[in-house]
Amino acid sequence: MRYFMFPAILFLLWGCSDTSRDKYDIPGKSEKTHEEQLEVILEQLSENIKSNPSNPLNYYKRASWQYGEGNYDEALIDITRAERLSPNSGEILFLKSAILYKSGKENALENALYAEDQDFVSPDLYTLIGNLYLDKRNFRKADEYFRKAERIYPYDSDIFNGKGRYYAMLRDTVTAINLFKRAIYTRPDVFEYYDDLIKIYGKSRQIDSALHLNEAAIAKFPDKKELVYNKGLILENAGLLDSAIGIYRKFLKVEPERYDVYERIGNIYFRKKNYPSAFITYNQWAELETENPMPRLKAARSYIAQDNLPAAKYYLGKALEKYPDNKLLKAELNAVNYRIESGSLRYSSYTPSGADRLNGGENDEEEERVFDNSLEINKIPKRKPTLIGRDSTRNQ
Repeated sequence: MRYFMFPAILFLLWGCSDTSRDKYDIPGKSEKTHEEQLEVILEQLSENIKSNPSNPLNYYKRASWQYGEGNYDEALIDITRAERLSPNSGEILFLKSAILYKSGKENALENALYAEDQDFVSPDLYTLIGNLYLDKRNFRKADEYFRKAERIYPYDSDIFNGKGRYYAMLRDTVTAINLFKRAIYTRPDVFEYYDDLIKIYGKSRQIDSALHLNEAAIAKFPDKKELVYNKGLILENAGLLDSAIGIYRKFLKVEPERYDVYERIGNIYFRKKNYPSAFITYNQWAELETENPMPRLKAARSYIAQDNLPAAKYYLGKALEKYPDNKLLKAELNAVNYRIESGSLRYSSYTPSGADRLNGGENDEEEERVFDNSLEINKIPKRKPTLIGRDSTRNQ
């Protein structure tokens, strides 16, 4: 059986190329920027692929570099080509699974398990499988694979982080925090470890710790704009609503299409009974996310909360012109019509169905998003579709 550490993949493979090592070596000291060095490496690999397109190793190398840079669509194209040329390679299947997992695509688990079937043994593979089972809430299998990984290399930061997610989902906050801390101590350069620990601090109402770590992460990872959003979420959960709105608006200046942030701002205004501002914010959300009826429903409820039932009726009617089959909009319009016809015009005498969940209060799912990939981790805007032909050797 083969023991393989994923971070070392690229270094081990440089010596396995079909041409001389010197051709691919990058000088140890260089005045070139990281982007310039990456461009040189990718150009070299592309030239090597042109000269020998039937060699899966070069596609694998290029996929590895693209994966490391977060270019998952490009990485998936290359790793699929490598798999077609070498369909039973555990290394290739493992990397394909990792790419699918990071890009939020399906069949990551199937590819990872098939990599294991090829007698490929790696703590990184087992940790990946553990995380994939964890996302499916199969805690028994997740624990089994984390233990497999530990038996090979018990001090891997990814294992600490994976087990931290495991205990967080089991509501063992103390153990989860300690494991996240160990992950950061072992690999202080990995953003995801900070992000996970910040989330659990916020979830457990350790506001000072959450804010302190989030500020440290902002200083260490200035390009990670999501940390600004995290700060707003922490302040909101602490009840510092005006400060949270300010941070959310700051975030929207760099991520203006983040629909979920408009929703959070609208919810805060609604919670503060500032219904006109809530309506304006929900309406901005509706103009951005035109295919989602929910912002229009919430905007209408802002009219209802002001006892402006004629305006709510008109707004709901216009919304139903766009979404004629939406049951929530129909139910809300029926309720408004009933109140108008019965003369029950005061908001205090009526609470719309699901209002607490939709327009106010705390969103527990949002707090748990970092621990469950099915809840769309970090809510990154949708990526562009992958331009890749159908993979005839394996489902993606």
